[in-house]
Amino acid sequence: MSAIAFGFGISAIDSAGHGEALYLCALEFAIAVVASHLLYRRQLNLPSPLLPVDLLRIPIFALSIGTSIASFCGQMLAFVAMPFYLENHFGYSAVQIGLLITPWPIAVAFAAPIAGWLVERYPAGLLGGIGLLVFATGLGTLALMPANATPIDVIWRMALAGVGFGLFQTPNNRTMIAAAPRERSGGASGMLG
Repeated sequence: MSAIAFGFGISAIDSAGHGEALYLCALEFAIAVVASHLLYRRQLNLPSPLLPVDLLRIPIFALSIGTSIASFCGQMLAFVAMPFYLENHFGYSAVQIGLLITPWPIAVAFAAPIAGWLVERYPAGLLGGIGLLVFATGLGTLALMPANATPIDVIWRMALAGVGFGLFQTPNNRTMIAAAPRERSGGASGMLG
């Protein structure tokens, strides 16, 4: 059921993106919706569900999952768009683009353990909020980069976004796991992404 739901959902998006006939897109989407509904209903009755949708009834868990999905979407959009932006607007080569994007994951690797240490001393919501603010600031500075930006201008913006993402993700993941009942911690960790 999961493969049908996700497979037809992705196929519907692909068909729409490639200009396939509208009836074909609608049919694929309808199959995906029906399969998703059946999957959801089936998962509610299982003691150890593949997709623990019952945990989404816990407000803090649902909020943490939602913000995690949104932050990962923001990160992925930046990772997909930045190489094209850097090539088309600044004329960087593929190697240069790779080097200019590298500060982001390095910053995440440095910020996440620090956030893990801080989350033991300060509220996770506060740290996550600060992380999201820094992350959004980093994305905003990337979006508003001047036309004559130097490599250093790109590097510090990428690093800022990475620091924010690292500061957000660790406290948020901890909040998700802590919000779930102890006996459901496996299902909760499966939804971390």
